[in-house]
Amino acid sequence: MATKIKITEEQLKNVINVINEQTYDDAVEKYKKERDQEVFMGIEDARLLFRLAQNWCEGRVTHPDCEDVEQVGKKLKL
Repeated sequence: MATKIKITEEQLKNVINVINEQTYDDAVEKYKKERDQEVFMGIEDARLLFRLAQNWCEGRVTHPDCEDVEQVGKKLKL
């Protein structure tokens, strides 16, 4: 059986925004924009970051981020 709860008008507005997917779409667009933004760093820092990412990806081979890590590693010859 469903339970009744009380929410404030502000909470209702937030729920409506999520339902309308405005907030969700904005978050996805912001993520994609930040993900595709270039980052400048030294080669040693890039190698260290790559190794850390590879360690995190152990056992998560099918994770989309791990696939990206491998692609970047190959592209930059790390």
